[in-house]
Amino acid sequence: ELYDPATESFSNGGDSVSSHGTSSTATLLSDGKGLIVGGNLALSSAEIYDPETNTFSPTNDLNIGRSGHTATLLPDGRVLITGGIDQFSVDAESVAAAEMFDPDTGSFSLIGNMATSRHGAAATILPSGLVLIVGGRSTEAGSAGETRRAELYDPSTESFSTTGTLKEWHSTGLRWASAPLMANGMVLIIGDLSDVAELYDPSTGEFSRIGSMNSKHFGGTATLLSSGEVLIAGGTMAQGLTEIYDPVAGTLRISESMGLPR
Repeated sequence: ELYDPATESFSNGGDSVSSHGTSSTATLLSDGKGLIVGGNLALSSAEIYDPETNTFSPTNDLNIGRSGHTATLLPDGRVLITGGIDQFSVDAESVAAAEMFDPDTGSFSLIGNMATSRHGAAATILPSGLVLIVGGRSTEAGSAGETRRAELYDPSTESFSTTGTLKEWHSTGLRWASAPLMANGMVLIIGDLSDVAELYDPSTGEFSRIGSMNSKHFGGTATLLSSGEVLIAGGTMAQGLTEIYDPVAGTLRISESMGLPR
């Protein structure tokens, strides 16, 4: 669907070619079109949404079908695809392989592996142009704790390197993480069945705890506001509760509840 802020109304956004459904990604491209990738039962398909014609058209397939991956627009217009899970079954495996989408050719190419396979992670492009990949869950044997360590992707060298380690221990990884970049260059990290919020400092590559949220926002969202504050909303534990993180004061406060839990 399409949402119009001027009229506060929704309208039909056209029919997708595939049923991408659960845990797909939608990324705004430099030309104003949208790239929809994977999802559902770890689809390998991708398509382009054109807002001028309100239509979807298929593009080339991923090399690896995936769901619960990340998709990050780089300054050069390409889209970095990392992680995900390769199927929805008891035998599902998290994915370490990364791919790059080139809008000029409409194709995906494999670009190497992350240090740790992960799905449900968050990816944030930093002011330096590096991409921070943090959290998620790994299905590799004995590697649940490995997702505490974050990674950086460097587009100039097309390589991954490890960076700092999350302070909070998550026995199943920091699932369905949310990591918005703030105006001060720091990244706020929330997720999983934890009420602990953390900050990532790109200048040191280290994480630090900033205190406890008022609820656990598993599957919730963290969105940067024009004021510079961050709205943390929803999740299965928080229900309709929302709260605000103030980076200047370094505090979390409860805000108005949503009309519906989600």
